Amino acid sequence: MDSDIADYIDPCYQETPFEILSEAALAADINTNELFQYCKAEMVKPKYDGTDFCDYFNHLLKEVAGTDNAAEFLNLQDALLDKIIDKSSYETEKIHQRKIDYYNKNNQQELAQNIVSENIQIERFRKEVVKQKIAGKKYTEAKKLIDDFISIRQNNNAHYNSDWYELLLEIAQKENDIPAIQKVTFAFIENYFKAKYYRIYKSTYSSGEWLQEVEKIIEHYSGKRHDYSDSVADVIAEEKDAERLMKYIEKYLSVEKIDKYHPHFSSTFPEETLALFSKAINQYAENNTGRSHYEHIVGLMKKMNRIKGGKEVVIKIINQYKIQYKNRKAMMEILNKI
Repeated sequence: MDSDIADYIDPCYQETPFEILSEAALAADINTNELFQYCKAEMVKPKYDGTDFCDYFNHLLKEVAGTDNAAEFLNLQDALLDKIIDKSSYETEKIHQRKIDYYNKNNQQELAQNIVSENIQIERFRKEVVKQKIAGKKYTEAKKLIDDFISIRQNNNAHYNSDWYELLLEIAQKENDIPAIQKVTFAFIENYFKAKYYRIYKSTYSSGEWLQEVEKIIEHYSGKRHDYSDSVADVIAEEKDAERLMKYIEKYLSVEKIDKYHPHFSSTFPEETLALFSKAINQYAENNTGRSHYEHIVGLMKKMNRIKGGKEVVIKIINQYKIQYKNRKAMMEILNKI
């Protein structure tokens, strides 16, 4: 076949035998060394080539290996590692983790830690080392480990490297390094608004400085063409500028936008909000037909009902639609249920 035959076999045919063997290994009358030798002899058979059985066998070896066959187990893992060219691959990580689990199981934590420290080309291990450095207040060393890894990736995008940037932010906050905090948090919000990082970024400025900075952020999100941006709306909402937000939504009005952002200004400007709802719904009704769209309109009307004076406005819209769209039977049926 063109593909790996194992891809066409139900996983239970591979997993269940090893579940049975794992249960057997726990039995008091089982000689685990014999089970170890059985697995060692079985796993090299050609019929297991190119399948997941190798992993299953090695996992079981880890569970049954004791002090008597420790060297055999570890040598088998090292032989597997020697065959792998990419020492940062998931396959490499998996084998190292198997050795780490073995050492921890046998109370050899120092040897387990050595594997982690000596293989920081593997991302997860590097993170462990970085966290240890941070816990030990070795911030300079931790930052170098992070910066080196990001440079290796050749991608400085904060979202792509979010875990690493989180660690950089943690270090910056512990050091109270304001420029570093600003740099990292702005990297998180550079492409779109994120409340958590926006608030941290804001906290590094005085109230007077922030008045200017927030306008720069809005200008940044608006872009050269000054098209609509959810991030601009989110910033204005975060700043609790109800009137400015309402006017921004009015400029780019749609049912989606008024639906999403009206809670930020409807209590302060109920009449204006209802007027925007009405305009958006009228445009939507004019351009969309079908039961799902009518149900959506009704859902929006229910939200209008919760705004002061909304019930009266909704009644007017319904009465208008019963005349204007009297030939839309599905719409009439749905409106009559309100």
